[in-house]
Formats: sequence, structure tokens, C-alpha cells
Amino acid sequence: MTGTVWVANEDGASLTAIDAASNKVATTLTGLKSPHNVQATADGESVWAVSGSTSMAIKLDASTLAVTGMVATGAMPAHVVITPDLTTSYTTNNADDTVTAVNASTMQSVATIPVGTGPHGLRPSPDGKWIYVANIGGTILGVVDTATNSQVAEIEVGAAPAQVAFSPD
Repeated sequence: MTGTVWVANEDGASLTAIDAASNKVATTLTGLKSPHNVQATADGESVWAVSGSTSMAIKLDASTLAVTGMVATGAMPAHVVITPDLTTSYTTNNADDTVTAVNASTMQSVATIPVGTGPHGLRPSPDGKWIYVANIGGTILGVVDTATNSQVAEIEVGAAPAQVAFSPD
């Protein structure tokens, strides 16, 4: 196996990068307050994390490990994803029942999207047209249209949905 495994150490205020070929820690970045989630982009060029205590999304250059941008999110961001075309990141903001859309190049917030209660895990559809949001404080999965950055559907799924996944097909 090759590549890097990223780990968010929430109480350790750090991100750890593990060399997947050797299963050894390559480095640990400190000083990132309460990173709850971490996501590498599909091209491997950047890594994103959310800080729950500072309500920020943070973008790092995967090669240099330098912070290349920070942007305010809603209250208590839980998870971050990047669209397949790498243009937009989305964070779930658990404390204010919203999702924040951020232009990945300019690091500017482009939309705050009301969704269900307690948004937590989220995933873009493989074609990037939709963001599916699990609302752990309720019973619904929200569907966000990435063209309009608005919620267009709610799907009843059961108590406390925490995360979403897509099969390859």
C-alpha cells in the first residue's frame, strides 16, 4: 500500500500523517485546536480538517504540510468533504443545523445551507451533483444540490443517522 493515512487527534490538538507503506508515523502537526475530522482530496494535493472549538475549516498542502487557508464555518463543525472536481468543500455544522460551502481555491464561504437537526457525516455523490448529509439529531438524511447550494430533499432513514457512504456503482 502506498500513500498517506491522516488521523485527526481531537483531544491532542494535532493531525498525524502515517506512511501507508511502512505503517509508521511520518509526522504529527500540532497546534490545530480540536480537529474532529480530516479529509484528503482525491488528487492528494491537499488535506482538510475542521476545528470544532474554533469553528474553522483548515486547508493544508499535503506535500509541505503548510496551512494554505482557513475559513470560518458554522458552530461546531463535525465533518468536511471536497467535491470530486475539487472546487468546493462542505462542512457540517452540528450546533447550528447548517452546512457551509467553501470555494476551495479562494477559501471564501459561498453559502450557509440550512439542513436537519445535528448535521454530522456527509458525502458528495460520485458525480458531485449532490451532498448527502446525515443529521444525527433527528431521523433524516438531507440532500443538497451543489449547483444551487440548497437542500432539495429530506429522506427519512431512522434514528440518529451518523454517516453516509456511496457504493462504487
